[in-house]
Amino acid sequence: MPEHRHAAAQPSTRRAVAIVVTCAFTILLEGYDQSVYGAVLPVLVHDPAWHLSNAQAGYIGSAAFAGMLVGALASGWLAARLPRRAVVMGCLIVMAVFGTWCAFTRTGTTLGLFRFLTGVGLGGLLPLTSTITLAVASPRLRHMIYAIMFATIPVGGLLGAVIAIPVVPAFGPTLMFALPLPLIFLALALSWRYLPATPAGADEAETVAGEGFRGKLLVPTVLFVAATLLGLLLWYGLNTWLPGIMRAAGYDLGSSLTFQIVLNAGAAVGSVAVALLADRTGGPLVAGGIYLGGAIVLVAAIASPPQALLYLLVLLAGTAGQGGLVVLNSVVDRSYPAHLRAKALGLTLGIGRIGAIIAPSVVGLIVGHSTVGSFSLFAGCAAAAAILIAFAATAARSAAGVDAPGDPTPRAPRDRSRYSPASPVTRSNPTRWANRRRSG
Repeated sequence: MPEHRHAAAQPSTRRAVAIVVTCAFTILLEGYDQSVYGAVLPVLVHDPAWHLSNAQAGYIGSAAFAGMLVGALASGWLAARLPRRAVVMGCLIVMAVFGTWCAFTRTGTTLGLFRFLTGVGLGGLLPLTSTITLAVASPRLRHMIYAIMFATIPVGGLLGAVIAIPVVPAFGPTLMFALPLPLIFLALALSWRYLPATPAGADEAETVAGEGFRGKLLVPTVLFVAATLLGLLLWYGLNTWLPGIMRAAGYDLGSSLTFQIVLNAGAAVGSVAVALLADRTGGPLVAGGIYLGGAIVLVAAIASPPQALLYLLVLLAGTAGQGGLVVLNSVVDRSYPAHLRAKALGLTLGIGRIGAIIAPSVVGLIVGHSTVGSFSLFAGCAAAAAILIAFAATAARSAAGVDAPGDPTPRAPRDRSRYSPASPVTRSNPTRWANRRRSG
C-alpha cells in the first residue's frame, strides 16, 4: 500500500487540542439533528394542519439520512481536491440554510425536501471531522481521542431532547430546526480559525493521480462498507425503536424512555472505554470483539430477564453499538494511505448510511409483529459486522504488507545500523564485531 512521501508536520499539542474540540463541537450538531425530528414527530403527526400519516412522516425522516449518504460521498471526493476546512465550512453553510428553511415550511413535501438538503450538509461532517481528528491525534491514544470526539453525537441528541421539552409546546415543532443556527455560526468561526487550510495529499497530486480503491484495496473497502452498513443499521435501529420495542414488551412509557437514556449513556461513556482498550490491544481486534459481545448481549435480552438486568444489557448494547462504530471508523482510517483516508471514510460512512435509511422502516415492520424478532435482527447485524471486520482487517494488512495483528499500519524497517561494520560503535571495537560475525 503506498505511503505518503512527505509526512505533514504534526501540529503543536495546543493546536491539536483546538482542532479536536472544533471537530467535536461540529458533529455535536449532527447528534442534535438526529434527535430533533424524533422529538417533533409526534406533534407533526397529530397536528391536523400538517395532514401527515405515519408512513409520510417516516419518509420525511428517511429523507435526511438519504441526504447524508449523498453528502458523505460528495465530501470524500471534494476533500481529495480542496482544503478540508473549506469542505467542512461548506457543509455547515448548507446545513444552516436548509435547516432554517425547515422552520418556515408548512407542508410535508417541502419539509422532506429541506430535510434531504440539510442531510447533504450533515453527511459530510462526520467523515471529514473523523479524518482530521485521527490525523492530529497522538498515535498512542488515537482511538480514545477519536471516541471522545465521537461521543458528542449522543450528547447533541440529549441536548435536542431536553430543549424540545419546553420549546415544542410553547412555540411549535418547526422552530426546533432553526435553533442550532447560532451554534452553526460558532462552528464556522472555529473551523476557520483552527482547521487545516491545506489540501490533503497536495504534495502527492501527481503520484496518486488516477489511484483509487482498486487492486488490493478493493476487497477491504467492500468489506468495510458492508460492516459499516450493518453497524449503522444496528445503532439507528436501536436508537429509533428501543422505546417502541419496550412498549411492545409490556413496559410503560416512563420505563421505555428510561431504556433510551440508558442506551445513550452506554454509547457516550462506554465507547470511550472501548477506544482506550483499542489503543492498547489493536483496533480490529476490539471492533470485532465489541460487536460479537453486543450480539451475545442482544440474544440475552430476548429471554426477558428481570428489569434491572435488562437495563444492564441495554447499557452494554449502547456501548457495542456506538463503540463499535467509533473503533471501526478509526480502523478504516488507518487502513489507507493518507491521501485516501477522507475518501475512504466518506465511502464507508456514505454507503453505510443505507443502513441508517432502512433501519427505521425495517425495524418498524418487525416491531409490529415480534419483539423477539427485533432483538434477533440487531444481534444478527452485530455478529455479521464482527465477521466482516475480521476479514476486512486481514485483507487490509495483506494490502499493506503487514502480517502482525492489530492496526493495519506497516511497520518501520528495523534499524540494523548498529550491526554494520561502518557503524562508529563497531569501528571502535573491531573485536566485538568479529565475535558477532562468528556467533551469527
